[in-house]
Amino acid sequence: MAALCGRLGKCEVCACKDAKYTCPKCEVKTCCIACANIHKKELSCSGVRDKVDFKQLSKFTNMDLQSDYMLLEEMTRNVEKYSRDPLKGHCRHEKDIPHHLFKLKGAASSRNIRWHFLPRNFSRHKDNTTYLDWKTNIIWWRVEWIFPQGNNIKCVDER
Repeated sequence: MAALCGRLGKCEVCACKDAKYTCPKCEVKTCCIACANIHKKELSCSGVRDKVDFKQLSKFTNMDLQSDYMLLEEMTRNVEKYSRDPLKGHCRHEKDIPHHLFKLKGAASSRNIRWHFLPRNFSRHKDNTTYLDWKTNIIWWRVEWIFPQGNNIKCVDER
């Protein structure tokens, strides 16, 4: 343990004791939990290593290789998990569209309007109340007006 403390040098927060810990994110050396918390507060550091941060090949270690491999495995699991969950689908195919939306898309297409649907789990898809009145063949639109120069004021027109 003494060899390890000497190798890290002095604590970069209090500069009184030998450092025992290294922050995974910014590599600041600290001697105790109190100093680590001070370092996190002063530097607004989360203390969590950035998994996709670039590292030079000369500084690349076996631990970095293992971490990259674990990141790839985690991403593979997430892709497989989302592909099995019907609410997390990344796109919507024509065959997946409910009948009322299919009719709405056809009515928009006949008016030379190109129509794209968001997946069901997107909040903007859930907020959209645009619909087709089948009897009168009128599309009732929901339009959001967002004004960036006006502190992103949002106004909504329905029907």
